[in-house]
Amino acid sequence: MSRDNPFQDLTWWVQKKRDWLFFGAIDPSLGKNNRHRDPSAILIGGYDRETQVLDVVEASIRRRLPDVIIADAIALQRDYACQLWFVESVQFQELLRTDLMKAAARAGLAMPCVPIVPLADKALRIERLQPPVHAGLIRFNAAHKVLVDQLQQWPDADHDDGPDCLEMLWSNAVAKAASALTANTFRTAPGSSRSASAFGGAGSISGPASGRFGGYRL
Repeated sequence: MSRDNPFQDLTWWVQKKRDWLFFGAIDPSLGKNNRHRDPSAILIGGYDRETQVLDVVEASIRRRLPDVIIADAIALQRDYACQLWFVESVQFQELLRTDLMKAAARAGLAMPCVPIVPLADKALRIERLQPPVHAGLIRFNAAHKVLVDQLQQWPDADHDDGPDCLEMLWSNAVAKAASALTANTFRTAPGSSRSASAFGGAGSISGPASGRFGGYRL
């Protein structure tokens, strides 16, 4: 563990909740040179609006090509039916976001992917995780070793794609679930009959995404 690490004490979740709202986040980390490509991060969080706690339920962090990122994300969408996905869309990463939605549609899935353009410095974004992590508002699973290691070795870790993706997930999930939408907007679990009228139907978005949340431009 890094000496100056702000994430020494993590809170763990152990039991799944039926009323989680699922959100996903993707940091594609697309490099031009495959040998020096950073790991891509795909995270899914289950958000509890009563307690404002986000539990990290999936954390897939590894090197992979764009078509594998798309395949992995679609597989997770089948399992969790996330209300929204937040996808870092700097420069050519935007192409992956649109390709992902098209591939999901061909597979018969609605997969709304909101483009996220970071505004703040990466180190500052990761530091902003410390208060909610310390307060137990973000909880982890011990099985997600890569994410936990990257957090607890930051800022000296070789890679920080997991923590950066987590901050994107936390900031935008809280903003969407807590301040923008009402209780009957979401389905609470895959297969639920609840409507998603604010997005023009379950799992879809009506109109372009806009505005800023938590140091990101939507």
